[in-house]
Amino acid sequence: MYQFYDYLYTILLSLTIAFSIKAIGILLITAMLIVPSASGRNIAKSAAGMFWYSIIFAILSGVLGLSASYYLDTATGAAIILSAVMFFIITLIVKTFSTYMGRTN
Repeated sequence: MYQFYDYLYTILLSLTIAFSIKAIGILLITAMLIVPSASGRNIAKSAAGMFWYSIIFAILSGVLGLSASYYLDTATGAAIILSAVMFFIITLIVKTFSTYMGRTN
């Protein structure tokens, strides 16, 4: 049964990449696959938590980037990646701060 989900995930990921290449470019697709996952990993305590945090960060990055692109009249893909990187930096600071606070107590 798990093999079915592996294949389904691979097919969905391939379709996402294929349809997104034309919209935002290959380098930005790679960044949108990696940066939200890295943000989720910074604050998640389990694999399931990382999965859900990654989805949340990806959606928020997309919405924030599209809004910033519209109102600031900038490139859409770059604005989305910039917002994703912003979330990564925030989660990295939160992780570092919480680790530091955990060691001093």
